[in-house]
Amino acid sequence: ILSIILLYLSKGQELIALLFVVLNISIQGIYGTMIYILQVTNRIKEFSFFSIIDKIFFVIYLLIFVFDTHRNYISLMIDDVFSRLIITMIMIIFNKELFIGKHAPLLMGFKEFSNNIGIGISLMLASFISMLFTGCGKIFIANCGDIENYAYYSFGMSLINLLLVCFTSISTVMYPILKKMNKNSISKQYNMLNSYFEVICSVGMFAYFLCYFFINIIYAKYTPVLGYLNILFVLAIFQGKITLLNNTYYKVLREEKRMLFDNVISLIIFIILCLFFCDSTKKVAILTCLVMMHRSIDSEWYLRDKMNNRNEINLLSLFSIIIFFLIGTSINVYVGLIVYIVFFALYVSKKKEMFYGIIKMILFKNN
Repeated sequence: ILSIILLYLSKGQELIALLFVVLNISIQGIYGTMIYILQVTNRIKEFSFFSIIDKIFFVIYLLIFVFDTHRNYISLMIDDVFSRLIITMIMIIFNKELFIGKHAPLLMGFKEFSNNIGIGISLMLASFISMLFTGCGKIFIANCGDIENYAYYSFGMSLINLLLVCFTSISTVMYPILKKMNKNSISKQYNMLNSYFEVICSVGMFAYFLCYFFINIIYAKYTPVLGYLNILFVLAIFQGKITLLNNTYYKVLREEKRMLFDNVISLIIFIILCLFFCDSTKKVAILTCLVMMHRSIDSEWYLRDKMNNRNEINLLSLFSIIIFFLIGTSINVYVGLIVYIVFFALYVSKKKEMFYGIIKMILFKNN
């Protein structure tokens, strides 16, 4: 159905790219189902392996693509779809008991499907709108700008997605653990995880400087993204906090409807602001960051209120990381690096017990 619709709405290179997207939907549907089965059956090692292996293949194809001038975007899409198809087939073999042998009646399957949709519709829509929110900036840039600006912005978003993959992976493991705790323990755990998140962010911001020099040296054609890459990294902080903490706690507290409400309001605010202020790529990045910041703070206040934990909120440390980072990097990357190193040293001296705790937890996790 989507393919037929696209034949009337798109043409040329855009049509080819979107047809590959449609092809990938079927593959991704089975792939995603297999991934979630591994997660809910607590086979985390297999879940981690199959979650990352197709991305490793794609990175290999991407490196070949960069150094082979005869390849084009179509070959890159073919490589991506083919690698995911192979991984999906392996996963089907790995879970062959679900496909081979006696099966339940189709009507029973439809009833279970209906029940699952009825229960999870709010969470599904919230996740969908969250994906739409992060991709909405690309839509505005595609319509208001040119293909070069779209490419620069997409490249920058791909860089910060590397950080977000880490947060998503951690939240996947966190959810079943937190679900088993009583409400008082969940509240204390939230405070501790908040502190850990700040420490991780303070270290993670150094990745900006690595990306900056990497782009200058390896991807010189993408240097325009450096004009707002620091803003995208701040965006990653707020989006990471939402993914790792807030969304996880929404699910633990069974507040999926509130999660959906927050996502819808954030999307509406973002669209309205972009309609008036999206005359440049940098402004789209700033608006995305501001709306994500509002969503992060608002959801944290709501969750703390639900857990009777309102007195523990403290955003000063997180905002101090962001402010010093933005002030330094807005002047010059070298000045920014020096300023942030000085700030980081002061931050470590203040939070040294937290740093020691994280280091011990990593080095002596088996004990």
